[in-house]
Amino acid sequence: MRKFIHLPLVGETYDQERWYLGDVRLEGLDRDRIHIWTSSEGMVGVTPLPKSDIWQLQATIPADIEEPEQPSLEAYQAMFDRRAGAGRVQLTDASWLSIYRVNVRMVECYRNGRVFLAGDAAHVHSPAGGQGMNTGMQDAYNLGWKLDAVLHGADTALLDTYDEERRPVAQAVLEDSTKKMGMVVGTATEDGALSQSLSSISDDLTSGLLISYRSSPLTRPSARTNVTRSLPGDRAPNAEGLQGTEFAGSVFDLLRGPHWTLLAFVNRPDHLSLENFTYDELHVHCILPSNVEGSEGIIDTAGNAYRIYDVSSNEFVLIRPDGYIALRTSIDATASISNYLNSIYFTN
Repeated sequence: MRKFIHLPLVGETYDQERWYLGDVRLEGLDRDRIHIWTSSEGMVGVTPLPKSDIWQLQATIPADIEEPEQPSLEAYQAMFDRRAGAGRVQLTDASWLSIYRVNVRMVECYRNGRVFLAGDAAHVHSPAGGQGMNTGMQDAYNLGWKLDAVLHGADTALLDTYDEERRPVAQAVLEDSTKKMGMVVGTATEDGALSQSLSSISDDLTSGLLISYRSSPLTRPSARTNVTRSLPGDRAPNAEGLQGTEFAGSVFDLLRGPHWTLLAFVNRPDHLSLENFTYDELHVHCILPSNVEGSEGIIDTAGNAYRIYDVSSNEFVLIRPDGYIALRTSIDATASISNYLNSIYFTN
């Protein structure tokens, strides 16, 4: 489909970064950890897959080998014996064997008319950091809520923000995973250096928690200039310890679902008229300070939400269906919430 609509994957194939992969069964190892060996030939590692007797095997292929041996259980066993030590592990069966070549490519635009690309169709990169599946899921949710909004009356221009928001994220993932894969391959013959490379793969960037859409046209600047965290465009963080008349849980429990969420941080629930918000797509929750008792609303019993969201006074925090903060504003500026949602849903 990508070729049919003339959106090529732009980038390159790293022919010198090749890996033997396989799903194998074996004898001789405990399944409570990942096992990795280094040698002058390269590394070989096996990871136990949960709730099965299968191990995932990964092994570097030396750059000076032009034509790698075709994958087979016998070839993998011989490689294992050379790199890990003869007789140490016995491979007994394989359900899948392959040679993987690192491609670092992405499309120049996620949209072509009525066709949208997501996940591996839009970007491919090395597996270093394990970000491929997560990035694809984030693509899908970002596009999904926008398609739903258009089906409910939003201007189709909203769909252009899918490419504007998600393509820079994929570009960052490509650059980061390529750098980290190079570190792993470059230290595959050195035990201590490889351990250091592997330990540095998982960081704040690979967690996905730093992904932000602060420069998106859908993001409105905060009315407060002294906000230090949870800014518009950032991922809405979790806060536990919320307690209401018919609710006990966390901020994430309030966000769960395809709706918009308005967190109204107020001293008393009667400070807010819910009649101002009549959108079916919007869930409104009054978050009360921990020192408030016997009131309707949700009490922030430990003060976590007020602290994590850096709320100093009565304030609105509007959160998109994909869990990112759209805007923050004073509780007195109720019109800004309505104006924002009107700009999304009632522009036709």
